[in-house]
Amino acid sequence: ADGGSEGTYIVLTSDHGESLGDHGERTHGMLAYNSTLWVPLILSGPGLKPGRDGRLGAHIDIFPTLCDLLGLEAPAGLQGVSLAPGRRPGKDASRLIYFESLDPYDNFGWAPIRGYISGRQKFIDSPIPELYDLENDFAETANLSEDQPPRPFRKRLDALVMTLSGPEAAEARSRLDSQARERLRSLGYLGPSGSEKKAAFGPRDDVKVLLPVFNRSHAAYVLKDAGQAERGIAELRRIIAGGVRIFHPYLYLAELLRDGGRLEEALDVLRTGAGLFPANYELVRVLAESLVEAGRNEEAVELVRSRSLFQMEQDPRIWFFVGRASENLGDFPAAVEAYGKAVETDPEFAEARLRLGIAWLAVAERMPEDEAPFLEGEAAVRESLELDPGLREAHRALGMASFGAGRMDEAARELESCLAAGPADGRLHFVLGQAYLSRGDRVKALANFTACKTRFPGSLTEEEKRFLDILITRCKTGPKKEPG
Repeated sequence: ADGGSEGTYIVLTSDHGESLGDHGERTHGMLAYNSTLWVPLILSGPGLKPGRDGRLGAHIDIFPTLCDLLGLEAPAGLQGVSLAPGRRPGKDASRLIYFESLDPYDNFGWAPIRGYISGRQKFIDSPIPELYDLENDFAETANLSEDQPPRPFRKRLDALVMTLSGPEAAEARSRLDSQARERLRSLGYLGPSGSEKKAAFGPRDDVKVLLPVFNRSHAAYVLKDAGQAERGIAELRRIIAGGVRIFHPYLYLAELLRDGGRLEEALDVLRTGAGLFPANYELVRVLAESLVEAGRNEEAVELVRSRSLFQMEQDPRIWFFVGRASENLGDFPAAVEAYGKAVETDPEFAEARLRLGIAWLAVAERMPEDEAPFLEGEAAVRESLELDPGLREAHRALGMASFGAGRMDEAARELESCLAAGPADGRLHFVLGQAYLSRGDRVKALANFTACKTRFPGSLTEEEKRFLDILITRCKTGPKKEPG
């Protein structure tokens, strides 16, 4: 009541440690050594005396411990146990603490890492198994598994996993919007997922074998930050030539080539990578984006249509690229379908909603007898502005649509907003001038027509240029401001 901490239990812990180069791991999430598994767990509060408790504990123990300390009955089915003073005397040695590192498996298709700690013994299950005596080798430098067959340890681990796993675990899927996905990716919590999951793994799939190649690839890639991109490109080519099958050097090499303006070379690298790793979503996504950038729109559409990866249903960007490619090909119904999937996946994706509206408006131009596509298009464009008021192209699209619908006041207002956001172009001035002329404002109309003719002479067709001259003459010979 007084805002103090008296009567409050405080828990201090961490989600993971950092390897900082230990066992070849720069950060965390790849391996499962003590440098990342052993974290602080400090409890402070009424009745707790200063001291160190040497029993094994885990995060799943925090909740039941607090329930015990507060005198509350812990819910049934908890996997953790209470670490309150006086609990579990003499039973610590028989308890198994489970751990895993599945990031490399989920994101890269490498072998999974699972294991347990029992007393001072630690078993790590992977294609190259590991066994450590933590009492005498806490740094895990001496692997004892070479002298002991892994079968009984794996059997014990399998039994532990069965007791901890719920039936819904394999079905869990999360859907993230594009911004959340990018934030997680930038923080290192979301990798280029979607690599093929093998049914069985051998020593070549072990994280301990593949991690050094990954580190070498990353070191080559970041040479660009030191202005040595060409050295990085050469090193990545050597890594690929070495034949170790990880997809990272293909992605890194393609990005360095793209950054250097060597798009065709990047496409060759991405095609090779996507062929070797057909289930890797990131390679498919970057290849699709690069194909659209290179103007190879048909190939981009065919690439995505030919794949069936579950990440496509979660990532709006892939359908955004398909939409752009379809637009470029003039297939606006296909663009509507693709942008519609992007918006359905991420309703906050403002640019996808804008392009959906523009595609609908293009369909409307080809179906003047049907009002529905026009209404769909206008609505989508307006919704995109609600999501992002700074979308200049949305003002342009609304201005053009309003002009086509004969709403000249609105057309002028939206096109002026587009012009104010810059940059200008000839067709914008051409249509804006006509909107002002329709309103009787020959001064503003002439200014826009003149800008179109003098500053953007190549923006109109020959027929439009002749019409522009007629409009300029009409502005000059008529009154400055017509009635109405």
